[in-house]
Amino acid sequence: MPDVHEKFNLANANVVIQSSDGVQFYVHRKNLEMNTGTFPGAEFDTSGEIVHLTEPSEVLEVIFQFVYPQRYPLLEDREFDSLCAIAEAVEKYEVFPAMHTCMYALRQPKHIKDHAPEILCHALKHNYPELVDMIAPKFLLLDPVTTAKKLPVLYVLPWFEYYQACLATVFKKVENYSTNLLSVSGQCYIGTQTTQPQVCHICLPIFFKWLWRLREASSQGRLEEELQKFSFYESSKSHCSSCNSMGSPHRCIHATEVPKLYRKGLSEIPSFSLFLSTNRN
Repeated sequence: MPDVHEKFNLANANVVIQSSDGVQFYVHRKNLEMNTGTFPGAEFDTSGEIVHLTEPSEVLEVIFQFVYPQRYPLLEDREFDSLCAIAEAVEKYEVFPAMHTCMYALRQPKHIKDHAPEILCHALKHNYPELVDMIAPKFLLLDPVTTAKKLPVLYVLPWFEYYQACLATVFKKVENYSTNLLSVSGQCYIGTQTTQPQVCHICLPIFFKWLWRLREASSQGRLEEELQKFSFYESSKSHCSSCNSMGSPHRCIHATEVPKLYRKGLSEIPSFSLFLSTNRN
């Protein structure tokens, strides 16, 4: 005989729902009708039969807490697999009060750090542009083909267009900055709107080695680490007088300018959702 959930064993319930692991929930049709989009409404006669669902009792227990007038459960501390299952069920059954709660829980840094691909796919599938735009930049420093393989086919072309646009925004600024950098005067020079920045012959090879490491960074976190590393050179040689005036014998005046350009580029990255809307029109 199936178990009956202790929290949802209401004597005057008129709908019985059974989970995939054999737990029954006695709930009220009116609550399901008012707070969800696809659970049986008043016009649907179950004829006293049990409604079997494919979700386990752990998921249904959370969902049914959102259809009754009470304090809704917090989901931020749940393990990701459990949270993901709840979020998918919430969308499947259109449990409107739970949608925002699930989206907010998925935005937690710990989940984004370890499960960004899954969250991006969920946000794309269920049309959460704010969450899409939060997650998408995390993939910019990864191989675009690898990322595209994780996306639904509908979003592959927009992803490549987004990727190319972002590379132009972030890296072109530094590539333009680094053109013809070798200093004629033998000194490092920041440059102005009308003059070209220059790097002395001591700083130049280390400067380009560092730019290559930035290009090879496999994540935005690693990019930030490389931006920090450029503050001090690995070389023990003395720099030009312009760099030495910075207060350290191993600091280049370009160490502060280049990270500024990268971060400015990152702040100007367009939203992935803009490319989605363009391709849908």
